[in-house]
This record gives sequence, C-alpha cells and structure tokens, in this order.
Amino acid sequence: MCSTAWGVHFSVLHPPAWGKRLIEQILSTPVVDGREKRNILIVVDSLMKGGLSRVAIDLLAGFKQRGACVGLLVLRPVMDYAFPAPDWQRVHAQSGSLSGLGRALHRRRLGVFIAEGIAAYEAECGAADLIIAAGENAPRCAARVKHPRLDLSFHSSQLQAIKGENWIGRWRYALKIARRRLRVKSLLDDKNVHLISDGLAHELTGVLGVHPRSLSVIYNPFDVEGIRQLATQATPQAIAQERPFIIGIGEFNPRKAFDQLIQAFSQCRFTGDLVLVGQGEDESSLRQLADKLGVAVRVKFLPFHENHYALLRKAKLLVMTSRSEGFGNVLVEALVLGVPALGIDCPHGPKDILSPFDALALVAPDRVDLLPARIDELIARPYAIEAQHVARFSHETVLNRYWQLIDTL
Repeated sequence: MCSTAWGVHFSVLHPPAWGKRLIEQILSTPVVDGREKRNILIVVDSLMKGGLSRVAIDLLAGFKQRGACVGLLVLRPVMDYAFPAPDWQRVHAQSGSLSGLGRALHRRRLGVFIAEGIAAYEAECGAADLIIAAGENAPRCAARVKHPRLDLSFHSSQLQAIKGENWIGRWRYALKIARRRLRVKSLLDDKNVHLISDGLAHELTGVLGVHPRSLSVIYNPFDVEGIRQLATQATPQAIAQERPFIIGIGEFNPRKAFDQLIQAFSQCRFTGDLVLVGQGEDESSLRQLADKLGVAVRVKFLPFHENHYALLRKAKLLVMTSRSEGFGNVLVEALVLGVPALGIDCPHGPKDILSPFDALALVAPDRVDLLPARIDELIARPYAIEAQHVARFSHETVLNRYWQLIDTL
C-alpha cells in the first residue's frame, strides 16, 4: 500500500483510475537534466541580418541544449545566418514588400500559414508548451490565432521617439498615440504578450492602454562565454585598428542618430578614432558630416561583419545615440567584454541595461550637449562592470525566465 500525507491510500499494483492516470502522466513526461522536456515553437519574420534574428537563433540553440523539441516557423525565406538545425521547420515561400490592401491580405495569409504550421508542429512533436511569435510581422499575424500557449513577442517600440519638441511635433505624436492605441488594443487586449524591456512594457500598458491576459518582460539572451571567446580571435578589422578608438554599432538610419555621435566626437578632447560598424541609407550623409566637421580622417566606417566582438573588445568606450530602442543589444555586448557603454536615455531599453552600472552611463535625450564631456569622462575614468549585473543577460538566466513563463501560461 502507498499513503500520502493527506491519508489517501491505494495499492501500487492496483491503483484506482485517477491514480493510474497520474502514474501514467508522470512516467510519460520526459525529463532532461532534471527538467521536464518542453515543446517550443518559434515563429519569426525572417532570419535576415539584425538583432532579432540573432536573438531567435540564440533561443533556438538554448532551448535545444535544454532538450526541448524546438520548431521554427519563418515568414519570409531570408536566411542570412547559419543556425542549429531545429527539430521541425517550415518556411513561407513568398518574400518582397507589400503595402496597403496587399499587405493586409498578405498578413491574413500569413496568419493562416501560422495556424497550419502550429497544427503541423503539434502533430509531429506534441502539444506546444510555448509558441513565441517574435518580430514586427509575426506577432501581428499570429494575434488572430487562438492558442493558449501563444506568446506575442515585440522587440521594438510601437511609437518610436517624438519627432520634434515643438508644438507641431507634440501634436503629431499625440495623434500617433491615438491612432496606435485603437489598433494595438484591438490586437493585444486579452493576449499573452512578451516584451524585452520595462520601457516597452510601460509604453504598451501605460501609454497605449493595452490590457494583456499576461505580460512578461524577459531580456534578450547573450552567450556570455561565447562572446568573450570570439572576442579573442584576431580578425582583420581588429588588427587594422591600431589607434585608440571609441565605437558605435548599428544601422545607419535616422533612428540610430549616428549624426549625434559624430557631432559629439568632433567636440570632445579624445584624440583617437571613432569607428562606426554598420551600413544603411544614412552612410553618405554621415561621411559628409564627418568631412564638414573636420574629423573625416579619424572616423572609420566598417560594414557589418561576422565577428565584431574582436574589434569591440579593443574599444575604449561604446556609445549609442539612438532616438529610440527596443532594447540595445550592443550595450550588453560591450559590457560583457568589459567595455564601458554610454547611451542616450531614449525610449525604451538603455535604462534597463545601463542604470545599474553608473549614473554617468546615461544622458538625457534633451541634453545631447553633454555627450562630448561624458565621453571624455568615461574614457578617463571608466566605471566598474560588476559580474552580477552582466549575469542578468546570460543564456542561463534568460532561459530560466522562459521556463518560468511556460509554467505561468
């Protein structure tokens, strides 16, 4: 006989029906390294170059390492990165950009593709414990799919930053909020939502008034030891940069505001170089600005390359001057490598990352004039980068948060 603390008795050899079902459930649940095995499906816009794709791949690798049966559903056939083979995969055939009615119809078709993909994944791997629809398009297309384990994951702002502090800029921003509130509430009210920073969470619930069924904030994962190992490699870009330098990394577009960084660099006392790693529509105008300010010979433009960690590791300081961010991956990458980071305290991610380190690591958006002095100060007296603050972004910590999320859905 077997007894429990509640005084229930049943025979191990001949249990009652409810006891038999319980035993069967326990015996049929796979356990990997002491953890219950999970079925996880990742739905992502594409795997084109960018931060979101790297996050999706990191999650895929981390989930697989923990023994999960991981599926991958890709909405555009763009695969710029190598990645570990998922246990199940399906890629939508259509690519290209659409607008207006064509885009709306395409999103509906993608919603059907996602629903059919979920059904196919579950038929092969079993009921999903977590479905993460991440990106710009994927969560919007998946929002109409009814599944209790579906989590809509947003990695960027719905509003971005205000354009212009005059009354016209503020009026346009207020109008934008009103329009987006109606659209976003209809999409996300009573849904499971995941965001990657507290700033994005405040925007969604505080500014836009969304009432999700559940809301989780889980930072992007970083392979801390892997990044540090890659940073020790001798890459051509790192070898070529012999002079001391500060660095900026990202797309050359208006939101990233590298013009503000070049302006600040031209005014600070630091006599080394500014290395900008990226590419995009603003590159020509940024080169012209550097020339106009007389620093063109000291501003180096490098395209995105496979291992920028080796170059980043040599920098005196990383500076991010974005007007808005969903998170700010390069800030974390710098800190992981022991390089102080300085950022504009823009909406919505830098404060989450930098505030535990030093008050000087953040500059108010309306005090960009302080950047030159702040750059000089942090180069002269870099702040300490404590291990426990970096550990918030490690694979282990972030994956534990996803396991907790599964238990709460």
